[in-house]
Amino acid sequence: MTTATRQIFEPAESGGRAIPYVLDGEGPTVVLLPAAGLDIVTLGTLASILVEEDFRVLRVGSRRPAAGVTPTLHDLAQDVVDVMDHVGVTDAWIGGHALGGTLARIISVDHTDRGPPPSFGPVAVRVVGFQLMGALPSVVDRCEVSER
Repeated sequence: MTTATRQIFEPAESGGRAIPYVLDGEGPTVVLLPAAGLDIVTLGTLASILVEEDFRVLRVGSRRPAAGVTPTLHDLAQDVVDVMDHVGVTDAWIGGHALGGTLARIISVDHTDRGPPPSFGPVAVRVVGFQLMGALPSVVDRCEVSER
């Protein structure tokens, strides 16, 4: 497992946003987004394998919203982009499970300045859900899933 520490990003004008993230490794960046209700620790095994394969992995969780605030999907996608900016990530594969995959797709639409999806030309942000794993067979072959 990775030894990186969970951190909390609270933007200056956050309105009470507290966004957990973990950044680990060196190399091309992969951003991993968990499903709704799951903690970023659930992506730890996959993150560890990617770090061993010389990737830099940024796991971004869901914000803890202020009382009475219900964030939209676009707000949650913006949280991911804000954390990416905070840690200096400008070029990344973004993948997610369930809600995380939805957020990855929203980022590609809301933040076209970060780069279009791969089939449309030069890419700064590549959005792939977890179909990303098809491009990394050596990593997937080593990934184990355990029942809870």
